Amino acid sequence: MAPKRIAIIEQGEILGGAERYMLDLLRGMDGIERRTLQPVVIGASSLDYRDALPDWAQVVRFALPSFKGHALKKLWAGVRLWGAAWRLRGQLRALGVTTTVTNTPRAHFAVLLARVLGWRGRWVMIVHDFHTQKRLWAQVHRWLRRRILQAADTIVAVSIPTRARVRAYLTEAEYPKMRIIENGLDFTTYPPAVPPTALRRVVLMARLDYRKGQLHLINAARLLKERLPGVQFRLVGSSYRGDPMTVAYENQCWRAVRDHGLEETVKLVGEVPDGLAELREADLVCCLNVEDETFGRVAIEALALGKPVLSFDCAGPRDIIGQYLRWSQITPPVPLVLPLGDHVDLAATILYLAETPSHLAAIAARGREFVASHYDLADSRKRFYQLLGEG
Repeated sequence: MAPKRIAIIEQGEILGGAERYMLDLLRGMDGIERRTLQPVVIGASSLDYRDALPDWAQVVRFALPSFKGHALKKLWAGVRLWGAAWRLRGQLRALGVTTTVTNTPRAHFAVLLARVLGWRGRWVMIVHDFHTQKRLWAQVHRWLRRRILQAADTIVAVSIPTRARVRAYLTEAEYPKMRIIENGLDFTTYPPAVPPTALRRVVLMARLDYRKGQLHLINAARLLKERLPGVQFRLVGSSYRGDPMTVAYENQCWRAVRDHGLEETVKLVGEVPDGLAELREADLVCCLNVEDETFGRVAIEALALGKPVLSFDCAGPRDIIGQYLRWSQITPPVPLVLPLGDHVDLAATILYLAETPSHLAAIAARGREFVASHYDLADSRKRFYQLLGEG
């Protein structure tokens, strides 16, 4: 068997969903797999990301230009990316890399350009989501997506909805290069379920971003302030300082809390060292994305802890909730998937669950069993390592 050298190209500026997905897969590698695959992480720009890597990980610091900001910044980043791709090509050759794994759009673009510039190793591309773009950028992004997806040797979709979206860019002859490796939880270390007995704490855990719907929960809390004075709404997560749009959204959330006198009702918690601790203390978890996502990581984490989950009618958490209800054959007393962006309906559902708290535990009674049977990280790791060993 020819020797292998796997490079995970991961900018690692933040610890978002895509980064955590890759970290979960890397942490499970045993000694034999590490000797066989010889993995190296290229990028890892933030200290938080490097600290989250397993101790054995070899890291090569590398910077890719950011595409955050206005149109001119995006265009300039595209020009600079050619230079970064040339340096990446040289780095891959110097390290003897046989397979690259890319996990975010910037890394996808960089490897596409490195191939144009002459790098010929195998390329495994992991696809998480496709954000909606407006006007001209939608056409540009569609063209880039198709070029990237066609160029990759293997495409890993992190969920069934992701696979459906990717297929729209491929011909039927290209379908065989697709795989599904879903997100999962490590049940060897996952804390036990803590079923809720009353509604005291509602949690939304996500980066502060208009796509994540925090303002809708703030508006629901405003409607419930007098009816549920003992309930606290906790927004766990922060904006990304490198993205002015998320910073502006965070400021908008703070203003909404102050303007409606919700300082004691709504808490913008920011980043926390232990997200699972926040979910364990929750009585109800909300996943209120207003644009399609391809997976519902927080939804499976909450269900595994015995917590009911509410979602807007958007891909991602909605699909997890629907799959759980079909599998468990549990019929909730109120819909758990709500009309997109409807904070009035959201408030009414929260009020009902607060007034009938026995339903909280009943809704999620089989949540842990469901997640363990469908989203066990051990299975995802096995499929990932087998994939890297191919070729």
